[in-house]
Amino acid sequence: MRRILRTELRRSSALGVGLVVLVIGMGLLYLAPGNWAGSWMGLAVTHRMDLILLWSLALAGGAWQVRRERRSRVDELFASVARPRWQRLAPTAVAVALTAVVAYLAAFLAGAVRVAPTASYYPPGTPLVLAVGALSMIPAVWIGMAVGRALPYLVTAPALAVVAAMGLLGVPIVFTDPKGHDPRFVLLSPVLSTPLGDLVTVAGRIHVAHTVWLVCVAAAGFGLLVATTRRGAALAATPVLLGAAVALPMLPTGGNEAAFRFDPAAAQLVCAEGAPRVCVRKVHARLLPDVTPPARQALALLAKLPEPPTAVVEAGTSYFGAPSQPYTADTVQFYATFDVRVRLRSADEFVQDLLTDAFIRPCDRTDPDDGEHSYVARRVVAAWLTGKAPAPDPNDRAGDAMAKRAYQELVALPPAEQRARVAAARRAALTCEGKLYEVLTEGAR
Repeated sequence: MRRILRTELRRSSALGVGLVVLVIGMGLLYLAPGNWAGSWMGLAVTHRMDLILLWSLALAGGAWQVRRERRSRVDELFASVARPRWQRLAPTAVAVALTAVVAYLAAFLAGAVRVAPTASYYPPGTPLVLAVGALSMIPAVWIGMAVGRALPYLVTAPALAVVAAMGLLGVPIVFTDPKGHDPRFVLLSPVLSTPLGDLVTVAGRIHVAHTVWLVCVAAAGFGLLVATTRRGAALAATPVLLGAAVALPMLPTGGNEAAFRFDPAAAQLVCAEGAPRVCVRKVHARLLPDVTPPARQALALLAKLPEPPTAVVEAGTSYFGAPSQPYTADTVQFYATFDVRVRLRSADEFVQDLLTDAFIRPCDRTDPDDGEHSYVARRVVAAWLTGKAPAPDPNDRAGDAMAKRAYQELVALPPAEQRARVAAARRAALTCEGKLYEVLTEGAR
């Protein structure tokens, strides 16, 4: 068997298909490193998202292989051999599918080289996400070969690639329901959307449903490839019906987002030694040495406030069944932002963010002007705490002017009045009584 496979690898287009999948797969991953920086699950899911193109290329590769045999006029020679069609076609089908699977896995390993030194948490579901993506390459190749055998034209392979990519990309868009009631069949696609944060994993039933579905589709593709009669072709398509009957009830409604669930292990807190308390989520534990010094610097500045916060903790998420985390007076919550090396982008900016986050209001505001003015007020208070004018915000020039004017008016007041207004703003932030900007610029009433 090994000798037969080696022969097929040499004479078929298997190596060419594998090389194309490998190069394109690596290129797609490294075009979007921010989606998977420091995250094994992010890498695996991003690679599954790339199946929009990789699956289409494998489909086209299978069609091209059959076209190549037709063009070389060896199919008639092989047909004259007194062996069943499936025995003659199986080695080629296995060789092309095998190289596509290996290429998919190799592209993931190329990304893993970058993730391994920066990731601090390995989700148990990562191998399953990768395995299902690799499995999907087999039906892609065999369906492509079946279509190429039925339509042995030069345009078949590129047309298949375009149609498949448009279908994989377009079906979720066409059937998207703003209320989240997308039909189950949308999730039959092996493509996964970009993960919504690092605290999620793919639900286990999604893996089971995809495995059943893809195995049945692969069986149907191989059956269509080797079928010699119309009746045989009709029977070969029956595994698709069986796969749909088994897989669809396992799938939730709600589109691609429904494929994910909250990962409590990733959300566990990892805290620095000593005081004050500084904690990050387990999935971002590598950030802790970078976060701790500026976090404690921010807490030292915030100590000027009445009822100052005494801890800095990375916020979680309220999606996918995660427990909500209300803001409290003693804790400043933040959302981790880092570069592709999983390092804090700027310690100074992080300090400023923490100072402004300490004045986030734990209540909902329906007035958009109040929300904008509240952000300006938080910038002014952060500037007052550091003794520096508010840094420009390139995305909020109107707010820059308001913040500059409010800061100048604040520092022009007597020191006692400055402290009183900042203290009043802190109380307003904690109690949701009054508007921050008005309290800061006009004083408490």
